[in-house]
Amino acid sequence: MQHSAGAKDRINVAVTIPLEAGLIDRIAETHPRVRVVDISQDLKLAEAGDRDASARVDEALFTAEVMFSHLLPHNLIARAPQLHWLQAYFTGVDGILQDKSLRESPVVLTNMTGFHDIAVAEYVIETMLMFVKETLRCFQQKQTRRWEWFPVDTLESKTVGIVGYGRIGRAVCRVCKAFNMHVAAVDRTDRPYDPDGCLDRSLGNDGLEELLSTSDFVVVCVPLTDETRGIIGKHEIALMQPHARLIVVSRGNIVDEDALATALISGALAGAALDVYAEEPLPVDSPLWTISNLLFSPHNSGDIKDYDERATELFCRNLERYVRGEPLENVVDKALGF
Repeated sequence: MQHSAGAKDRINVAVTIPLEAGLIDRIAETHPRVRVVDISQDLKLAEAGDRDASARVDEALFTAEVMFSHLLPHNLIARAPQLHWLQAYFTGVDGILQDKSLRESPVVLTNMTGFHDIAVAEYVIETMLMFVKETLRCFQQKQTRRWEWFPVDTLESKTVGIVGYGRIGRAVCRVCKAFNMHVAAVDRTDRPYDPDGCLDRSLGNDGLEELLSTSDFVVVCVPLTDETRGIIGKHEIALMQPHARLIVVSRGNIVDEDALATALISGALAGAALDVYAEEPLPVDSPLWTISNLLFSPHNSGDIKDYDERATELFCRNLERYVRGEPLENVVDKALGF
């Protein structure tokens, strides 16, 4: 989509993310035609039954041409008839695309592709090192003041299989190659796009079983779509080598958590690192909490401390393009889901 700079005197931008005042000002300073309305607090008040707040939200949505959002207001498309473009606060947009009216609307959706690459890749290499260096075992010895020598392993020459070779997958590959690891990848395309010449093996969409059975580490980076939901199930986990580890950084519903828990507890799989889960927050009664060979993190592998500032800068750069009538960056194919 392109926007004609002369079409209107004003571009109304609705922000649903609770940003600091300085970041709201930064958006407003993008161009004199930009008018920003922060409705993040009114949305909360409206959900609690505040009628005045609900009226303010309705007014802002009715005139909004652009939105910067993480969670969609209820019945967005009907309430925002002038909406042209929605900038998502995250890279994964599976939650947003659950709204059928948005999926089928002409509203352009953009995400934060490229924003989390390095942070997530560092998380992946961190978990790999924790496994081969037996970090948890060392921590447990310190907790009990017990000194027991044991040998550790290295990452060098290990094989990493990456499921989904987008921006994050390619960043993971680059970091792994720095440790002299062998890297293979499967992607939805016949041959993964590999501009860096990083891969040792490029497998097409039908190469998942080969990748699972030959990798020491399997890293799941694919977005959650109808096609990828549940692709790592009981059968696929059983294909992995007993010493292998599974690392999941995209979405929890891609992996069958019950099958994974069974494999970890029985020793059929050596370990796993999960940053994402089928239900978040992870329920207190989930068996995943007590599995000793599972590394846990609360869906924060890509959430760096200055996330709001960087995300706002990315949005502002895209907003500048919008004002100039240039094609937007990071446009999501709503049919594909990424």
